[in-house]
Amino acid sequence: MMKWVSYLLLVLMLSACYKDDVVIEDLTYNMFDPDYTGPAFIEVISVGLQQNPPGVYHQVLNIRVKDELFPNPTTYKLFVECLNDTTEEEIIQQLPDIHEFTYIKYDVEQGTEYCYDLSLRVEFSNTRRDEHCYTAQ
Repeated sequence: MMKWVSYLLLVLMLSACYKDDVVIEDLTYNMFDPDYTGPAFIEVISVGLQQNPPGVYHQVLNIRVKDELFPNPTTYKLFVECLNDTTEEEIIQQLPDIHEFTYIKYDVEQGTEYCYDLSLRVEFSNTRRDEHCYTAQ
C-alpha cells in the first residue's frame, strides 16, 4: 500500500511541473470573442434597394452566417449597427438551422454610402464586429 502512495505522490509531483504562462493577449482563436482574428463568419450575400412608397428608398442586406465554421451548433442573434446614424437592430434567429437574415435600412438617400457593423450576439456577449459599406443605388 505504501508503495502505491509513493508512486501516486511521484506522479502528482511530476505533473505539477512548470507549465507555460498563458498570455491572455494571444488568445484570439475563439470566434465568439470580440478579439477573434480568424476568418470572417458573417457575409453579405447581396445588397439591394427597394422603393416603397414611390420616392422612399430602403437598403436591403441579405446576410449569411457561416455556421459551418462553428465548433458546435450555436443559437445566436445577428446584431447590426448602422454607423451613419448609430441605429441598432438585433435580428433573432428564427430556427436553429436557419443562418440567413434580411436587414432593411429604411429611408435611405440614393447615392449615399451606408456603413454597418455586423456581429453576433451569443448568450450575453457580442462577437467581433465586421464593417461593411455599401452605396444606396
